[in-house]
Amino acid sequence: QRIRLDDAGTVWDFLQKMESAGNVTAYALSLSAESADELQHIEYTGDIDEGYQSPKLKSIADNLQILVGAGGLKMTLGSLGFSTGQALLDWLRNAGQSLDITKVKQ
Repeated sequence: QRIRLDDAGTVWDFLQKMESAGNVTAYALSLSAESADELQHIEYTGDIDEGYQSPKLKSIADNLQILVGAGGLKMTLGSLGFSTGQALLDWLRNAGQSLDITKVKQ
């Protein structure tokens, strides 16, 4: 399921949850940062086979934010991968979401 996060607070909160979970991989990434004065905009788009674990994803977001300074940050993910079914269930429980089996691939 595509995940779209449209403000910096939501992006950083999501990255913290990924880091805490420790077993989540993001795929089909698009991150964009915009300076507070809206004069600078930078975007990173990638879809590497192994996906993006929390440290790599956080590093990309940090670097984009450094380049533009204070301002907005948005992120879109094509999907999330989990090492086990239990890891998926734990993620959903922590996010307050229910399981929609139509959006799960094994």
